Amino acid sequence: MAKVGIDWPNKSAWVIVRGASIPLYWKEPHQFLAGMTLVALGAYQDKRMGFEDFLATLGPDGRGASWLRDLEESGLVRRIGTILSQNGLTKDLETPVGSAHQFNMCRLLYVICRAARPETVVETGVGVGTSSAFILQALNHNDRGSLYSVERVKMGLTGLLVRGELKERWHLTIGKSSDELPKIVNDREIDIFLHDSEHSNQNMLFEYGIAWPKIRESGYLLSDDIVDNFSFFRFSSRLESDLNVVVDDFGIVRKRTTVRT
Repeated sequence: MAKVGIDWPNKSAWVIVRGASIPLYWKEPHQFLAGMTLVALGAYQDKRMGFEDFLATLGPDGRGASWLRDLEESGLVRRIGTILSQNGLTKDLETPVGSAHQFNMCRLLYVICRAARPETVVETGVGVGTSSAFILQALNHNDRGSLYSVERVKMGLTGLLVRGELKERWHLTIGKSSDELPKIVNDREIDIFLHDSEHSNQNMLFEYGIAWPKIRESGYLLSDDIVDNFSFFRFSSRLESDLNVVVDDFGIVRKRTTVRT
C-alpha cells in the first residue's frame, strides 16, 4: 500500500511504493513518473548484485569480511546508536544507524573506502553525518585520505555523528552543491564521489557531470536512491567502467583503467 507525505520546505512530496521512497519535486513532475516506472518495472534487474556478492568483487581473499570485522570492532555503530538515542532520534529505526537500506549503504561505503584507499572522497548531502562517519572511520583505518562534504543548509544536527578523531580528516562546506562542488573538485582529482543530496533529475545529472571527469581511473561514482528517477541509469549507461552495479537502491560505478602499451 502506498504512503504519501508532503515536504513543504523542499517543495516536494514523497510516495512510498514497494518500500522505495520516491520524491515528487514540483518543478520535475515527469521525473516522479519516471521513478514510479522504474519501481513498477523492476528496473536495474540486470545490474543488481547482493551485498555479499559485491564484497567478493573487492577481492577473493576475504578482505571484505575482514574489513567488516574491523568496523564492528571499532564500535562506530554502537556509538552512533548511543548519540542518536541521546538526541531522541531513534524512533522507528530498523538498525542502530537508521533503515536497513541506510545501514547497508554505510557498510558499502566503508568497505569501498577500505578497498580503494582513497586520498580524496567527496560527498554531497550530510544530514546528521551517518555516511560521513562511516567514510571517515574507513579513512582512519587506512591511515590516509580526507573527506570533503557539501551540505545545503547547516542545521542544529548537521554532522552530529562526526565526533572525536573522525573530525581530523573532515572538511565540511555549507552551500548549494551547484555552487560549491565545482570549487571543491576544481584543483583536485577524486578517488570516490558520493551523491546523496537532492535527488532531483537536474541536480543528480549536474553532480555526476561535475564529478565524473575528476574521478581517477579505478575510482568510484556512488549514488544513493537511484530509483528516484532515470538520472543514474541515463548517466551511467554511457560511462567507460569496469563495474556498474546496483546493490539495493545504491548505484556503484568504477571507472575503467586505461590499458597502456
